[in-house]
Amino acid sequence: YYPGLPDYLTVILVQSLLSALTCGLVYLIARAIYSPTAALIAAGLTALYPGLIFYSTQLLSETLFIFLLYSAAAIFYRVRNQRGKWIILGMILGLASLCRPIALPLTILLLPFFAWNLTHGIRRWLLVFFCALLIIIPWTGRNYHIHHHLVLLTTYGGANLWLGNYPGATGYIGTPEGIQTLLRKKGISEPEKDALCYRKALSFISRHPGRFLGLSVKRFFLFWNPIPEKQCGPDRLQGKDTLYRIVVTVSFSILLLLAGIGAAVTSRLWKKAWFLLVLIFYFPAILMFYYISLRYRLPIIPALAILGGEGLRVITSRFFRTGDG
Repeated sequence: YYPGLPDYLTVILVQSLLSALTCGLVYLIARAIYSPTAALIAAGLTALYPGLIFYSTQLLSETLFIFLLYSAAAIFYRVRNQRGKWIILGMILGLASLCRPIALPLTILLLPFFAWNLTHGIRRWLLVFFCALLIIIPWTGRNYHIHHHLVLLTTYGGANLWLGNYPGATGYIGTPEGIQTLLRKKGISEPEKDALCYRKALSFISRHPGRFLGLSVKRFFLFWNPIPEKQCGPDRLQGKDTLYRIVVTVSFSILLLLAGIGAAVTSRLWKKAWFLLVLIFYFPAILMFYYISLRYRLPIIPALAILGGEGLRVITSRFFRTGDG
């Protein structure tokens, strides 16, 4: 931090800049798929989305992660230099994986989509994945040096699984009995704590498969539910739950509606926007096995805004006959 600035102000300013740059990335992606008008609308929807604005002021990973994710999407849609394109794409996905480990399975999942939709898709995916690993491996080496265990990215995966899978689980983040004691316990390494957390979560899942299945289905619908439950907002907004729920409900409902219209009117949608569609459905598919926090759906908001930009363009063109297609 720079001396003389209030605590964390530098980070918040940088995050605000990254959030603004993300709007520019959304414009570039939407322009590649749709029209200038739709792209401008998509950038505007992203810039005005309340959740993205709020979390750009919080010391959390969402803003940086979203910027990296849509930098990768912009590279995919806009860069013409083929070899350089896949190298840069892989490096950005590697950085995104360091920011949020959930990006690494996404990189792996892209293989069948590359193979199906791109010429020499498997070869290109291998280049992407190799470059992502080049970014990740130094961090893995650092983990081995510190923990003396092979830890690819994080030692918190087990805790995250346990936070969503225990007898009192609701679908949102919870506090399983004993987790705080375990995580604070001295004399046990982080990888060992991680393994114990995995064991606790997997024990619950194996003993209650029906309950786990029900929770997974519930979490999938909670991800898409525009109306958040009470007390699920950020701590800073506690006591303002009604206002928070109204803002979340209205903003997400409008965006979902516009995105649905945009998807419905787009001919050959899969061919044009498959990379975005993978992003949209990947996150709920993964999070349904863990727990839902409303900030975890923020990574799909720019993708929905891109579809929504086309949806709103179609609606307005019916009234103003812009003719922009």
